[in-house]
Amino acid sequence: IGPLAGVAMAGELSADITLDAANGRQSAHLSATGQRIAAGDVFKTARLDAAATADDLFGKPAISADVKLADPVIADQTLTQVSLAAKGPLTALETTLSATGQDLTAVTEAEIAQVAQGYRVTVGSLTADVKDIKLKSRKPALITLENDTTRIENVDLAIEDGSLQLNGSIAPDAMEFAATIDSLPLSLARAVAPDLRITGRLNGEVALSGTMAAPSGRFALTGTNIGASDVPVQQADLDVAGTLAQGRLDVKGAVKPKSGGELAFTAAVPSLSAGGQLEARANGTFDLSLVDAFLAGGADRVKGKAELDVAAAGQLSAPHVTGRVRLIDAGYDNLRYGIKLRKIEADVRADGPAIQAASMFQGLPVNS
Repeated sequence: IGPLAGVAMAGELSADITLDAANGRQSAHLSATGQRIAAGDVFKTARLDAAATADDLFGKPAISADVKLADPVIADQTLTQVSLAAKGPLTALETTLSATGQDLTAVTEAEIAQVAQGYRVTVGSLTADVKDIKLKSRKPALITLENDTTRIENVDLAIEDGSLQLNGSIAPDAMEFAATIDSLPLSLARAVAPDLRITGRLNGEVALSGTMAAPSGRFALTGTNIGASDVPVQQADLDVAGTLAQGRLDVKGAVKPKSGGELAFTAAVPSLSAGGQLEARANGTFDLSLVDAFLAGGADRVKGKAELDVAAAGQLSAPHVTGRVRLIDAGYDNLRYGIKLRKIEADVRADGPAIQAASMFQGLPVNS
């Protein structure tokens, strides 16, 4: 049946179909099992079990169906089990979908309604555990697929002890999207980078409109206590705001270390393509203790001040970096070997690939 479906298919399928027209209403009953079924590169399953009944097919159709998949792979995601149960008329079909895998447990309940130009899906509840990250819907959400337009309304998710709200619509020639982030823990990054330890929380708002090719909009984000450890002097706060104007991105912000100082930055990109031209600058001062948590081994400590004045220009994929970094009254300790260096002064300058130590001075080592 692959040529009929327009996609390469493989596997074995056995099915019994019974048709009945009792009382002038056409009904159908299906029972099916499958082994090693695959459809193209996007779906395969070791076993399929399905049972379904459809009543009054040519009047007011109503169905009752149960589908179970064992060891499915969907869009390159390997799962242990997927099940779908559906019951009711096509104007208010109640469904329950569950999925489990090595790093996933999820259950959602939704009502699917066939409307004049498409479908309306009311997601009543959603709970999931993705790589030990807890996610739960806080209220029903509405998804409408009508003609070429998809709309989402009232998506409100509790993620760990933070939240994310989404609303918007997308069509071939227009889009509108809004998101609100409330105290979202940055430790969520462990889902994609398990070895990355990051602290802090993110708040903000994002609004986009226009087209996918030339979006416009604005965003404002604030981060608090961001760092790679729970030590306050190794953390910083973040304020960043930006605008999009038909694909041109302008960003302005500041990083404020808890240990003092401030790094201000600006960036402008007329196009987000790899060939877009970047103009960016960062300058300010910060305490070197901020970087302790990023040093390998955990036994290294640095102290002192750094002054930064750096600019980047050119293609976004390979910008030309210029500027200078000065170390002022810096120090280095290695707690494992008892090494202590003090009064380190340095002036390092960059001009593209060339990095020059314009001056450097180190006082005598301190005896441990």
